[in-house]
Amino acid sequence: MKALFAVIQRPELLSSILLEFHNQGISGATVFESMGMGYLMAESAPIFARLSQVAMGSAAPSRTLMAIIEDNQVELAVKIIEDVIGDLTQPNTGIVFTVPVDSIRGLRDAEGNYAI
Repeated sequence: MKALFAVIQRPELLSSILLEFHNQGISGATVFESMGMGYLMAESAPIFARLSQVAMGSAAPSRTLMAIIEDNQVELAVKIIEDVIGDLTQPNTGIVFTVPVDSIRGLRDAEGNYAI
């Protein structure tokens, strides 16, 4: 299993990603508001505001999607994200990464049973 994290810089596209995840059998994602370092620096030190907008593009808060998925779902999940937000190598789209999940408690499978 993997924990997939996707920082989406255009929050208005998040519902399209979640809908396609659902349609493709990827469920149980959690979404939270997130802010990059440039945004936080601009908030606390206005001198950085102009520099962060130039260096980082949009200064708006982003959304971070987290989902626990099977190893064989990683490529599908990344494809869905890129199909919605565009090529991740382009600026101001997002970042996607995975980390291995060695242990998990409290997660339910598609039938509602707790995964161990």
